[in-house]
Order: sequence, then C-alpha cells, then structure tokens
Amino acid sequence: AGLLAVGTYLSHIAVTTGLARGTPTGAIVAVTVVAAVVAALVMIRGIRISARITLLVECVSVGLVGALLILLLVTTTRTGVPVAAAMSWEGNAQGMALSVIVAVSAFVGFESSTTLSGEARHPFLSVPRVIRWTPVAAAALYLIALPVQAIALAEAPDSVRESATPLVALLVSEGSTGLSAILDLGIAASFFACTLASVNALVRVLFCMGREGVAPSALGRTHPRFQTPAPAIAASMVVVTAVPIAVLLASVSPDQGLRIFLTLSACGYIGSYLAGCLSAPILLRRIGESTPAVWVLGVVTTVILLFLVVNAVVFAIQDGIVLLAVYAVIMAAAVLYTLALRRLAPHRLASVGIYDETQRTDLLPTAAFQ
Repeated sequence: AGLLAVGTYLSHIAVTTGLARGTPTGAIVAVTVVAAVVAALVMIRGIRISARITLLVECVSVGLVGALLILLLVTTTRTGVPVAAAMSWEGNAQGMALSVIVAVSAFVGFESSTTLSGEARHPFLSVPRVIRWTPVAAAALYLIALPVQAIALAEAPDSVRESATPLVALLVSEGSTGLSAILDLGIAASFFACTLASVNALVRVLFCMGREGVAPSALGRTHPRFQTPAPAIAASMVVVTAVPIAVLLASVSPDQGLRIFLTLSACGYIGSYLAGCLSAPILLRRIGESTPAVWVLGVVTTVILLFLVVNAVVFAIQDGIVLLAVYAVIMAAAVLYTLALRRLAPHRLASVGIYDETQRTDLLPTAAFQ
C-alpha cells in the first residue's frame, strides 16, 4: 500500500496545482516504480542510512501535516464552526466496532523494531523503548489530528466528506491549491517512510528464514560490499511493487487499491498479533520464563484480538468476499507450507530461532552486566 500511496499522492499534486487534468494510470505506475527503486537503493546501502532517512522523512511529513492542521483549526474556528457539534457522535454498536478496527489498524507495525535487534546497539534497552513509546507518540498525534479534522469538516459539503482524502478535497474546494499540494506531499512522504520501515522489517524476517533453512537459501545472502540482505530486499521490493501495479492495470482505481491493501495489511497484522499472544505464554513456559502476569496478559489480549478479528472479517465481507478470500488463501498457504516442512524436513523447523542468543554487547552498559 505504501508505494501505491506514494504514486497516487505525488501524481495528485499535478492535478491540484493545475498541471494536469487527471492522474493517468501510467503516471502513477511510473512514480511507484521510481519510489520503489529509490527505497531499494536506500535499504541496500545500509540500515543506518535507511533508518535516518525514514526518521527524517517521517519528521518532515508530521511537521507539514501538523502545520496544516493547526492552520485549518485556526481558520475554521474563526469562521464560527460549532466545535461541540463537530465533536458529537451519533452511531450504533456496529459503527463503534468498525471504528475500533480502523483505530487499531492505525497502530499496526509498531513492533517492526524487533526485527532490527541484531543490528541495534544495546537492543535490550533501545528496542523496548521504541515499542513502548511508539504507540504513545502515535496516539498523541491521532488525538490531535482527529478533532481538528472533525471540526474542519463539520460544515463541509458531502462531496468533500466522502472523498478518500477529505482534507485535501477541502483545501481544493476552498481554492488553496498550494496547501493541498503540500498536504499531498506530506502524506506521500509519510507513506514512503512507512514503506522503508515495513520492508526493512520484512527483509530481516526473510533473511533469518533463509539462514535457518525454512526459505530459499539465497534470501540469507548479503551484499558483498555493504553486507546488507540485498537478495531479500530485491525479492521483497519486486513483490510489493508488482502487486499494486497489477491491481492498477486491472482497472482498479488507486483509492480502491489503497483501501484493499490497507484492509489486507490490517487483517494480517491483527492475525499475527493474535498468533503472538497465543504462543508467547507457551514459549515462555517452555524456556522457563513464564509468570502469572504473562498468562493473564496473554488471555486478555487474545480475547480482545479475537473480537477485532471477527469485526475485521465482517468488515472485509462487507467490502467484498474477494478480499476475504485473498486473505484466507495467504493464511492457508502459510499453514500448509509449515505443515509440509514439519512432515518433510522437521530439522528445518527445529532450527528456527538459532540466532536468538544473547551476546555480551546486547546487555545494558552497567556494572551489573559487565
């Protein structure tokens, strides 16, 4: 979804600024391919450069969007938009359940830093900090952006409200083409940073699977100069670039394509979180690190995630049975592959996790751990 969003929003800038009357599929595909090549080169160059670029791009994106939100809030409050009416909610239990799914999907991916533990300095210190504070920082941004958007769109026409990017549509309707272009740029930059972070996490998983023998061994090789998992990066980028392009060439609109991929990714993340909550207490018990708190937390989070999974399935069915079928096929393929490995090559599954071994350099820099 990230590369498709980059191509869509960057191409849309030409429309909002009057340089083009529409966004042809060819233009979106071209921008998507260029963004994919740039992302691949950055990741092959090294995780340090990739992380710095991701952080820089995301900070610039948040700054641009934040400045526009403040400007919108100031202008709308001056025009006398009723704040209380904008913040009121009239809905039902089904609407609340759908809202919960959308809200949770906005937090997915916060655990990606765990895949970089082997390349981080003092991962037992830095990685837990990232996991702990990333959702908090994201929640703070969402709690600021949501009421501002609600106030800004309180008296907007239906065409603006129903747009895939209502704030951009609002700025265009008010003649602020420059501001709308800046907002498009900020959104595209954020999705590019998201692509770097997500693919970096995926690549590390594929790299470990290649080294452990549960995936093609070529994925476990590194670049001869930069010592980065270049084959895994190339394989990942080919898939995450080709699939969105194929969807566009199948006459699916960019907005609908984004909706499809974001829904699939949300279902995938929630499903993986559910599997993690189910297996974590069992794994910790097996290695002798189980505690009552772990079991209580595992049960509570499992129940909550089951509720989210059921609602996600209902939402996917409403959005089209094809979407749910694609997700089911992907999950079934993963399960069948695991079962095949267990039957035909059990030693490969037994080797999973062989690199999960604490080193002296991983520990905190205190006297107690020296």
